[in-house]
Amino acid sequence: MQNQIEEREFTHDGNNFQLRLFGGADSYTVIAYLNNQQISLSYSVGLNTHIDYFLQHKASLVERLFEIASSDIKHGIYFRA
Repeated sequence: MQNQIEEREFTHDGNNFQLRLFGGADSYTVIAYLNNQQISLSYSVGLNTHIDYFLQHKASLVERLFEIASSDIKHGIYFRA
């Protein structure tokens, strides 16, 4: 089971989107919402992959999930609610 860890909001084309980060025992997932309805697929990374990437590159794959989700919305790649 995953719990919500963080929520970020941003506005695009007059819509206020929410990007929610969920975390579980072994993974992180970002899902985009509009008016509390899920409008994206799940963007996920496993905990081991996240840690390995951070140790090698000093960058967060979780942060990258937020970037990918918002980029997809900006390019119109989401379910219309």
